[in-house]
Amino acid sequence: MIEIKNLSKIYKDEFLYRNFNCAFEENKVNVILGSSGSGKTTLFRMMLGLEKYEAGQILGFNHKKIAVVFQEDRLVEWMNVYDNVAFVLKSSVEKQEMDKLINKALELVELIDYVNYSVKDLSGGMQRRVVLARAIVCRDSILFMDEPFKGLDDELRLRIITRLKVHWRENRTTVFLITHSQQEGMLLGDIIYKLAEKPVKFYKI
Repeated sequence: MIEIKNLSKIYKDEFLYRNFNCAFEENKVNVILGSSGSGKTTLFRMMLGLEKYEAGQILGFNHKKIAVVFQEDRLVEWMNVYDNVAFVLKSSVEKQEMDKLINKALELVELIDYVNYSVKDLSGGMQRRVVLARAIVCRDSILFMDEPFKGLDDELRLRIITRLKVHWRENRTTVFLITHSQQEGMLLGDIIYKLAEKPVKFYKI
């Protein structure tokens, strides 16, 4: 169980979170739903240890590997699609197994025909799919994703979401998905938490 206990965070001289408590289930897709400015990304960053908070505890991440999809793509522009995805595997996987994992991930995001393309030659939406493929191949126990489907057209987004749901269930991945889209939340989430009010409160949907 991953728990947040009595968390308080001040932002612009007022409490964004105050004595905030929540428990998340492992091996589930936990969706954190909220509008722009509701505190989703701040919570994400606090859980990852990237942002300080005034009081409280965030428990359950010790000795666990974590993969992250930020809002920014953070690709290596001088590498091709294959090497960008392989970047997260090189120290832990043999070449044959790496090829298998990467091909499967690129097929899932419909980029298998672009495996040797330089990422700087891809559209913004295609670059985002490279980021998703990189997250898919990670064998980490916890995956954080902040607005991961931005820039994708509706039909493609729905196809990828459908495949990801199956992939995560098969691999028993613990996912924290931050989104403003209720549709994405309803399609992907095993458990949906909606942020509301200030200081922030969670409502389970």
